[in-house]
Amino acid sequence: FGNQPAIAHWNLSVLGGALLPLIHANEDEAVALAQAVLDEFPALFRAAHLRMACAKIGMAEPQAGDAALVQELYNGMQATGADHTNTFAALQLDDPSSTAPFNDHRLSSWHARWKERINATPDGLNAAHRLMQRTNPAVIPRNHLVEQVLDAATVQNDLAPLQAFLAALRRPYSDAAVPHTYRLPPPEGDMGYRTFCGT
Repeated sequence: FGNQPAIAHWNLSVLGGALLPLIHANEDEAVALAQAVLDEFPALFRAAHLRMACAKIGMAEPQAGDAALVQELYNGMQATGADHTNTFAALQLDDPSSTAPFNDHRLSSWHARWKERINATPDGLNAAHRLMQRTNPAVIPRNHLVEQVLDAATVQNDLAPLQAFLAALRRPYSDAAVPHTYRLPPPEGDMGYRTFCGT
């Protein structure tokens, strides 16, 4: 994901290059106009990403210091090998301190600072929990689960696992609709599964 902003900026630059004749009849003027717009992208992306990341941790309006708080969470998740989806689900618990990854010292101190930040806002944890429930899916189509339902359908001619999985995916933000097995990260031996944007 870290490479995506630069790739998106490059893609927009290529698109801008293709549109130069439509931007201005004078090529130098067209390049200058296109460049002025393209130069706005990095700041716009950072602001949009911060708003999205803050919403995932229950903060509706980013404030000074929130970018560092978000980055510290990302760093802690990487250091602990935390599951992305389950980390945000755990944060919605009344007391996530006994749940991974917040039971690790690298994220328990982060959680205390996050809680201070949340409690300083109107309606505190209640508002944060409502925002997180709307923002963070309880279930995602994990690769190993997709492989399991495809295998059942194609090899065993059994569509029941696919239908059950699709039923949960139709309501990804509904905690009650998600069986526990759909929340589990892949088995240890499956951590190297890779897919690409063209897949």
